[in-house]
Amino acid sequence: MTQSKAIKQESILRDYYELGKPRITMFVCMTAMASFYLASTNGVAVDRLIFATIGIYMVSFGSCVFNQIIEIRIDQRMHRTQNRALPTYRVPLLHAWLLGMITTLLGLLMMFFQVNTAATLWLLAAWCGYVLIYTPLKVKTTLNTLVGSVVGALPPIVGWVSARGRLGFEGVILFLILFFWQLPHFLAISWMYRDDYARAKVKMITSVDPAGILTPRQAFLYTVLLFPVVMLPFVFSMAGYIYLIGTLFLTALFTKAVVEFWKITDQKNAKLVLLTSIIYLPAVFILLVVDKVG
Repeated sequence: MTQSKAIKQESILRDYYELGKPRITMFVCMTAMASFYLASTNGVAVDRLIFATIGIYMVSFGSCVFNQIIEIRIDQRMHRTQNRALPTYRVPLLHAWLLGMITTLLGLLMMFFQVNTAATLWLLAAWCGYVLIYTPLKVKTTLNTLVGSVVGALPPIVGWVSARGRLGFEGVILFLILFFWQLPHFLAISWMYRDDYARAKVKMITSVDPAGILTPRQAFLYTVLLFPVVMLPFVFSMAGYIYLIGTLFLTALFTKAVVEFWKITDQKNAKLVLLTSIIYLPAVFILLVVDKVG
């Protein structure tokens, strides 16, 4: 095989792999795995954790493929996404459909036969919420951000139920942390790419807030609401003082970034909120895992 042919094949494989939005999918798996560990008692069922992680990865991958299929026209209009594999026809639409269907079905089957029925149903609900509700809503209403935050907060519930077979209030706490974290995260993204979203006629809050008045205020509101929620693991003895101190510090940094975005609503401060949020959530879940009580 010549070097040029090998490079071409690698590029093709990368295009198919990118259909599953690997960064998002890995993030989904990370929060679900952490939740599985936190829900585990008397040791972690490693075999079930492995099967659950693979199943969640495949279904998340499949949902992202279908998201890109539905949004081909949107992606073609946005500078940020117009070079993706589907808008540029590097991957045939039929291949994308098959890839999405196969990964989704195999993931659900693995969850059903190797994990448990309840976790499978929660994972299916997350897939339906993302593909059938959130994605179509993006061109219909600015409320899509709230809906997307609900759907995006489901992976910890899937992880928790995978470990215990049922949902407990601790799993709901993890859901709420993810829900309130996502809102300032998404609002920063919507401001950074507001021209792109407007060009593609995606209904983000920035489409009704061109002056940047509502966007930073809402980001601040949701960050304030995040603060008591992120304290709940300590209050309910899910984690100890290491988590408490670390999370207070992280939340202060996150809040400071959002306040700067409110004071001066520009690209620089929106990017600061985004970068801080990307650091914030993994750090909070790492602290939860490290400082697990019981």
